[in-house]
Amino acid sequence: MLTLLHFFNLDSMEDVFFISIVPCSFSESHWKVTLSLIPRNDIIFLEGSVNVWYDAANILEQKKVICSGFDDDYSFCGTLKGETLNTTFEISGLKMELPKGIYTLFLKLSTGPSEKILLLCRNVTLLIK
Repeated sequence: MLTLLHFFNLDSMEDVFFISIVPCSFSESHWKVTLSLIPRNDIIFLEGSVNVWYDAANILEQKKVICSGFDDDYSFCGTLKGETLNTTFEISGLKMELPKGIYTLFLKLSTGPSEKILLLCRNVTLLIK
């Protein structure tokens, strides 16, 4: 399981963020994600991006609109500022074998069009042995 929690922002207000991804394996193609946070902005529009770096090379760059404001697939779309967001959902991706080493993941969630309002920005280091 990959778990991250309890971060602090630049404005010194505590930002509680929890994410769990099961199984923590790239040999699987489906993952169960549990996410919990208290957003500082309304989540009407939500765009996410992930960049994965390995050995000084950007090996994956992906961006996706998660909530568009209408006909959204996820129950957390429409969560208002200050409400507790606690959800579990499934994602799928490419099943792959990754070389051993250190990977750096940059995760970013923006709540405004054109990435104007940053909701979440995290760097995650992943060590594959």
